[in-house]
Amino acid sequence: MRTVVSSKELANNGIGVEDSLSIGGSPSRSLFAFWAVVFGLHSCCYCLAQINPPSPTFSTSDILNAASGLPDSYSPYGLISIHGSNLSLQTVSIDFDNRTEVPVVIANGGTRVWIRNMPVGLLYVLPDQVVCLLPADLAIGAASIFVTVASLVSRASQILLR
Repeated sequence: MRTVVSSKELANNGIGVEDSLSIGGSPSRSLFAFWAVVFGLHSCCYCLAQINPPSPTFSTSDILNAASGLPDSYSPYGLISIHGSNLSLQTVSIDFDNRTEVPVVIANGGTRVWIRNMPVGLLYVLPDQVVCLLPADLAIGAASIFVTVASLVSRASQILLR
């Protein structure tokens, strides 16, 4: 079953975007909605899932000290590794050979990590893992951490900085 077509194919068949159904006022959703009617509900679910990816998810137990691999051992200017799902739409890493400035990037491939509502430097991001550098000026104590991917936001988890 084919679920992706070009606008040229639509035009060749005498169908314009204005002939398609409208869902949420978005032309791309309208086009997908039209083809969902043609191909059935299964295609509709697939296409809409591609437009609206799920929010990033992880839990406190998914946050590890990147150097030791242990949970509950975090410090300012330390590396942490967050494991979960939907943490990035793509795999992106820093090119350390050509990097001339510090700090590291705070938005990598559409992914950002926030601790105490401050952006955190990212070394690399994958759909199921993010490795980041905590800011040096973080105070010791409990801290809330969450991930954003594009406009999607994870639930916050609590970690303890020592």
